[in-house]
Amino acid sequence: MTAVRRAVIATALLATTALALPVAISAHAAESAVICSRGSDVTGFSPGLDPVTRKDQVVTHLDTGSLCSGATVPGLTSFVGAFSGASSNIYCGGPTGSDSLGSGVEILAWNDGSTSTWKFDGPSLDHSPSGTYVDFHGRITAGRYQGLKPSGRLPRQDAPPGGCETVPLESVRGTGEWEFTP
Repeated sequence: MTAVRRAVIATALLATTALALPVAISAHAAESAVICSRGSDVTGFSPGLDPVTRKDQVVTHLDTGSLCSGATVPGLTSFVGAFSGASSNIYCGGPTGSDSLGSGVEILAWNDGSTSTWKFDGPSLDHSPSGTYVDFHGRITAGRYQGLKPSGRLPRQDAPPGGCETVPLESVRGTGEWEFTP
């Protein structure tokens, strides 16, 4: 094979690869979003959120997700994660308002034995006349799905509308959807 013929073949291969690369990148990006349509969270507060007085709290989360789709690994369908940490100077915020629950790191354990390290920043306890929610945000910093951003807005099923006007709130539970996006 002559040098000219090798150069032509090499150029053709490079051009074909260059044309295919954006398609491969787009397909990978589309596959990297994961939605767990059955999600839950239990958030605990100790000594309990007061309706008026701000207090330091030990905050715990137990998060689960199942019926996950879009996972790039066949059979990867669920996770469980737990967190415990301290948050300063928070309260229920009255009938409306929002309080940051601080930041922390939670390890999500997937059903195939892999893990994701989730650094969440500023999950918030939001109160509105329609109910109480915990909003979660952050980024996967290591492990499975590194770089994706988990999020969830889980309505609190056992919190009174508007928060905790009359009693300290020690825990809230909710179900919703977890989403992991690029």
